[in-house]
Amino acid sequence: MYRYLSIKLFPGRLIAFLLAGFLLGACEAEKAPDTDMLPDSPQEIGSWSLVSVAVADEAGNLKADPNWEKGLLILDGEHYALQMVRPNRPAVANAAELSTEDARALLDGYRSSNGTYTTPDMEGRYSINQETGLFAARSNEWMLDIDQDRLTITTADGTYRITWNRIQSPNPMQSELVGMWRLVKAERRLDADSDFIPAFPGAKGFTVFDEFGNRIWDVSFAGRTPMSYMDALSKETALEDLRGMIQTYLVGIVRYEVDTEHKGLTQVENDGVIPGSGFRDWTYAINAQGQLEVTLANGMFRATYAPWTH
Repeated sequence: MYRYLSIKLFPGRLIAFLLAGFLLGACEAEKAPDTDMLPDSPQEIGSWSLVSVAVADEAGNLKADPNWEKGLLILDGEHYALQMVRPNRPAVANAAELSTEDARALLDGYRSSNGTYTTPDMEGRYSINQETGLFAARSNEWMLDIDQDRLTITTADGTYRITWNRIQSPNPMQSELVGMWRLVKAERRLDADSDFIPAFPGAKGFTVFDEFGNRIWDVSFAGRTPMSYMDALSKETALEDLRGMIQTYLVGIVRYEVDTEHKGLTQVENDGVIPGSGFRDWTYAINAQGQLEVTLANGMFRATYAPWTH
C-alpha cells in the first residue's frame, strides 16, 4: 500500500523520515496514493523504531548503510517527533570546547525533527511542517509502504530507503505522562533558596512520552536559525557557528521509567547531540491548568508543558 507524502524537513545527505519530514540531503521522495492510509489511521499512529537504512551506490543499487545505531518516530495523527543517532560519536563534555572535527561529527551523528502534518491534498500529498529541528527544513515527497507492523520509506529517485518496525507491548504503560506536549516555559533557580526565574526565554520545544517507555524532547532557543545539513558540514563553516548550532538546541532521546506513587521520572538512558547528555532523576505533576510540570530532582530546574493540540 502506498501514498504520497509531502514533507517539510531539513536537508542532509541521507536518511529520511516518514510523515514528519526528516530528510538529510537533497533527496526527493514519492509515494503513491492509497485512501487506506489517512493520517488518523491506526496504521500510522504509534511509535516506530528504526530497523535499517539503505543507500544507492554509484550503479543505483540500494546497499545497507549500517551507520545509524537507533531511531525513534512517534506519530499521533496530527503531530510527529523523530530522532536518529549514529554510533561511535565523539565523547565530549562541553560544547563550548568542541574542536571543528568533533563538532561536525556530532552534528552528522544526530537527526531531530518535530512538527505537524495535515491531511493529504487531492493528489494524496501530506503537508508537513517542521517546528523544531537540528537542521533547517525543506519540502520533499516520499513513497510510504506499510505492511502490517513494518513501515518503509523510499525516496522518489530510489536512492534511499528507510525501514521502521512498530513498537508494541502486551502491557503498555498507563501514565498521565503519555502524550505529546508543547513547551510553555522553562525555569531555573540560582540556589536552593531562591525563586524560579526564566530559563531560555522565548524558546520553543516539545516533549513526547509514549506508552513503551520512550521519550523524545527538545528545546530550540529563541532566535535560533538552523543551517541546512550541507551548510553545517561544509568545510567553510566556522567552528563558532558549529558550536552555536549545538549550544542553542537541546535535545534528547530517552528510555524512561515512572514511579507513579511518588511521581518520579527516571531517565535510564538519555542520549543527545552530545552523547549521554541530560539528567537522570526528575519528578512530574499535572497542575491545575492540565499542564505537565517536569522538575529536576534537586529542584533547580523546571519545564512546563501544555498538551500539544495545534
